[in-house]
Amino acid sequence: MTSTTLSSSSSSEEIMTNNNKKPFISVAHIGNSIQYYNDCPRLLMNLLKVTYVDVTQDSCLRGGASLVTLPIKGNGMNHKFHTPPALRIQDGTYDIGSPTITSLLNRNGNNNNYNNYKNWDVIILNDHTQAPARETSRSKSIRVLQSTYLPQFRRQTRDPSSSSSSTKNPTIIFLMTAAYRSPVSGSEDLGSFDDFTMKIKNGYEEYQKCIPGSKIAPVGLAYQYLYRHHRMVWERLYARDDFHPSPHGTLLEAYVLYVTITDTPPPTTYSEDWWKMARYMQPPEVKPLPIPTKEEALFLRDIASRVCGGAV
Repeated sequence: MTSTTLSSSSSSEEIMTNNNKKPFISVAHIGNSIQYYNDCPRLLMNLLKVTYVDVTQDSCLRGGASLVTLPIKGNGMNHKFHTPPALRIQDGTYDIGSPTITSLLNRNGNNNNYNNYKNWDVIILNDHTQAPARETSRSKSIRVLQSTYLPQFRRQTRDPSSSSSSTKNPTIIFLMTAAYRSPVSGSEDLGSFDDFTMKIKNGYEEYQKCIPGSKIAPVGLAYQYLYRHHRMVWERLYARDDFHPSPHGTLLEAYVLYVTITDTPPPTTYSEDWWKMARYMQPPEVKPLPIPTKEEALFLRDIASRVCGGAV
C-alpha cells in the first residue's frame, strides 16, 4: 500500500473563513458498526467542515454486515439511529441513512440534506473485520465488489441532468479496520494482533485491485502503530467488547479518513461538543466510555498523519 504524501497544513485552521475554504464535498458511507459506533460519519463531517464550506454525508450501515450481505439486507439503523441527535426538527423524521446501497448511490434515500449535490465525491466502505483476513470470505467479497459495487460506482457522475459529457468519478476509499484487542468473536485462529492486522491489510490490498483508482484508509495500521509504541493508548481505542471502537478509536478512524480524502494533515480544530451530534455511541445499557480530550485529540491527529506518510 502506497503511503500518502501530505501537503503542508495551515497554522490558522481555527480561524479559517469561507473565503479560504474549499466549496463543498459529499461523502457516502457503506459498512457496519465499525462506522456507526460513535457516529463516524458525523464526526468526519465536522472535521471536513473545518476545510469545506458545505459538507453533506449519508450512509447505508448495518451491524455485523459484510460487503457481501449489505447489498442484500440493506440499512439496519432504523432502531439504533432513533435517538434525539438523529431527529430532524423541521419534519420530525430521523436521519437513519439510506435504506439500500442502490438508493444511497442514486441519491433517493432518507437524507433530505443533499442540497445541490448530484453524486458523491467520496465513497467509504468497510467489510466485516474478519472477512478480508480469511481466504473464503475474501474471495466472496471480491466477487461482489466486481459484480455489484463496481458497476454502481461507474454510474456515478457529477450531474446526471447536465448536458455536459464530462464526468468526475468518486474517490473510493476502503476503510481498513483494526484487528481485535483480544481473540473474540471466533477470531482465535487468526493469530496474534500483528498477524491478524497483516491479514486484514493484505485482504484490503486485494480489494483495492478490484476498483481502479481506489484508496485504502489504513486505520488498522494506525492501531498497530499505537500497539507497538504506545500500548496504553492502544488499549483505549476499543469498546468494552474488545473489537468495536471507543470514542478514541472512532476519532483516530476519522482522522485517518480525513488524511486519505484530502492528502493533508487533519485540522487541529477539535470540539468535545461534536460528540453531542452522534446518533449512536455505545449500547445504552453499557457504561459510557470517556471522550477524547483536546490534548488526546492532538496526539491521535499526529498518529494519523504519521501513519499516512506525513511528518509530525
